[in-house]
Amino acid sequence: MRMSVAEVFLLAGVPLLAGCPFFGCGGDYESTRSIWVSDGEIQPGDVDADGNLQAEACTRICEAHGATDVTGCEATPSTDTGGEAFTLECEATYSLECDGRRPPGFRPRRTGDVWQRRAELEAASIHAFLRLHRELTAHGAPSDLADRCLSAARDEVRHARAMARVAGTPVPRPRVRRHRIRSLDAIARDNAVEGCVHETWAAAVAHLDPHPVYREIAGDEARHAQLAWDIDAWLGGRARPDLRRRAGARLVASVPPERRALAERLAGMLWT
Repeated sequence: MRMSVAEVFLLAGVPLLAGCPFFGCGGDYESTRSIWVSDGEIQPGDVDADGNLQAEACTRICEAHGATDVTGCEATPSTDTGGEAFTLECEATYSLECDGRRPPGFRPRRTGDVWQRRAELEAASIHAFLRLHRELTAHGAPSDLADRCLSAARDEVRHARAMARVAGTPVPRPRVRRHRIRSLDAIARDNAVEGCVHETWAAAVAHLDPHPVYREIAGDEARHAQLAWDIDAWLGGRARPDLRRRAGARLVASVPPERRALAERLAGMLWT
């Protein structure tokens, strides 16, 4: 099912976010977030002889997904794939940011003012789109989708520079771990969270925030959100049906509280 960003905004109620108390950026909150990780994020030695994820690895992966001050981490083996996969319950502090697509393995610094953090997130999105281009190409996706990822990466270069200009600092160099090519199922799940939810949210923020820098990037963010939905449409007939049905629950569990209502609407529309 191919959705336009305009349809998503209308059906998911995104225009109503302008009056939502969570609208905007900055600030931290404590929460328990469910994170599904595939073998692409698991390093040698992370899993013991009994098939359990080591505590240190559990915390490291939680932090790679944006957690700080991790106070609890439980990993449950998943049978969704043929390789090693786990569902993590990360009890930690999370930062409320106007983020778009974050790459797997990204570790935000949580330092500097809000504009420095936004610049870092935009710079991290460059890596996310370059990786997505590489993975879609490897899986034989239509060249149009892969080429649009490269175009989005170029957009993010400009966005990072714009945010850094407001912050009055150089563009930060994000800390991103490199991983091997993921399965289509792992890409589908990641695109659902990072693209269909986070980028749709970022597009809404860019169109509603009065700051001049967002007027510069609003059109780009809408195209990035549309790209996520177009990738989802292509992946829909290729991801395993059982994983596809479970994507909705993962989608809702993997987003921060202020986006959960949006995620529930989107999950109900496409992944149930």
